[in-house]
Amino acid sequence: MKLFKLMAVTAVFSLSAFIAQSPSAAKLCILRGFDFSIYDEVVSAFKKEVHDWEIPCDLILKNNQNEVAKLIHQHHPDVVLTLGNSAEMYMQNNFSNTPVISGMAKNVQAGIKKSGIAIEIPYDKQLYLVKQALISLNRVGIIYSAKNLSKAQKFIQAAKRQGIQVNSHAVSNPQEVIRVMPKLQNEDLFWILLDEGVLTVKNRDDILQLANKLGLKTYAFSPVYLKGPHGADLSVSISWSSYGKQMASLAKKMVTNPNKTYPVEEPFDVRVYMKKGRTGLNYDVANIVIVP
Repeated sequence: MKLFKLMAVTAVFSLSAFIAQSPSAAKLCILRGFDFSIYDEVVSAFKKEVHDWEIPCDLILKNNQNEVAKLIHQHHPDVVLTLGNSAEMYMQNNFSNTPVISGMAKNVQAGIKKSGIAIEIPYDKQLYLVKQALISLNRVGIIYSAKNLSKAQKFIQAAKRQGIQVNSHAVSNPQEVIRVMPKLQNEDLFWILLDEGVLTVKNRDDILQLANKLGLKTYAFSPVYLKGPHGADLSVSISWSSYGKQMASLAKKMVTNPNKTYPVEEPFDVRVYMKKGRTGLNYDVANIVIVP
């Protein structure tokens, strides 16, 4: 009888320990760098995947660092979900021992108690998808700022791997872009790089209008630039709801085994955005989103 009671107590203790370590019993805090609407879609999808977790705080870091520190100390979460560069850096500098899953940031890194989902889509993947969407793609034109030469070189190397030639031109400031664009007129596609020395809020409309006037097929790094009568033709972007689900999956792994190092993951659900009614585009490609 004593042996039976001992076994029963041991079983109950083991079950209690399992429940305590189970992802279903996890406590999570969310930390957004800013109050961006795009974060809402990611967080909404994330929460649906961890609906049985306790989420005592969903915080915005901007101008609120003292309150953020107070609440994270108070709730002592099993993991913190960070969105944005500033949120990731804040946790790294102030709560280095707290497990963190990072997203929507430029330099997500993996390490002990730290991982995340990258926000950048590799050029090889972007080019592969665009080749399917554009009926003829042999030559691409790019304009890059001299300070971002390394980014242009990475693009050129990826294009070569896809069998695409690149006509590249450097500019020293955004005002030069309009002058250089006619040199790309004979290319199959004008690829607008994510380069603050090329595309700005001030010259964005002028660039898109001139591309339209020159008859240039245009790729933009965000689907936002496909809107309007002079919008770009193509973009490749992440499905943000799927991104949130992917972050939740990684968070569950970290909570289950917090001592394991998990590599940074590439976003697995990437969509091709295409402007409605443009000639020369293949609208039958998979995973397509039509922008009116």
